[in-house]
Amino acid sequence: MSTTRKGRTRAKNWSAVCWSTGSSRMPPGSSTKARWEVSPVRRPAPALPLERKAIEELIEAREVLELQIAAMAARRASAAQVAELRRHVERLQAAASSPEEFLDADLEFHVVLAEAAGNRYLVAAMTEIRSLLKQDMELAAETAIRRFGDLRLSVESHRQLVDAIARHDADVAREILAGMMSRNHEFVLGLYALAPGVPGEAGNT
Repeated sequence: MSTTRKGRTRAKNWSAVCWSTGSSRMPPGSSTKARWEVSPVRRPAPALPLERKAIEELIEAREVLELQIAAMAARRASAAQVAELRRHVERLQAAASSPEEFLDADLEFHVVLAEAAGNRYLVAAMTEIRSLLKQDMELAAETAIRRFGDLRLSVESHRQLVDAIARHDADVAREILAGMMSRNHEFVLGLYALAPGVPGEAGNT
């Protein structure tokens, strides 16, 4: 196969990954020297809320995936990637009072974290799961802001996570992220427990 044909095949295959993740970046190995990353996914919210069972399965998938990403990033992150994660923590700090802005910043933080793990397909899977959970995570963030005033607790947890990654401490990185996700998922599932008429709930099926 000629070099030109190989390049076209790589671009075609890469476009499938980019379509699912919202990325418009060039594929690895292309002649254009662009930093590979996945842009934040922006999809319209579903017309109807997801069933609680679907939410529980997405949360379970997110936990399995992102905990592994955190551990891998702790083992593999470069000094430059740690510095970039710290910059994203500062962006989280600036957005701590805005659910929508905070979630956009949070997604970008976790994209960089997944890049630090060194596996592009984990980035694609992570952004896909988060795009499906976006509406529920935003409502949970709004609930947390009403309860605590802002999301500074989450910002501090992100800061501690980066500190663990900088020390290459995979176990502590997993532990910190597990606590962060547990709090977030508690808020998400709490919305389903309180809201009437949610598909899949007892008496509402």
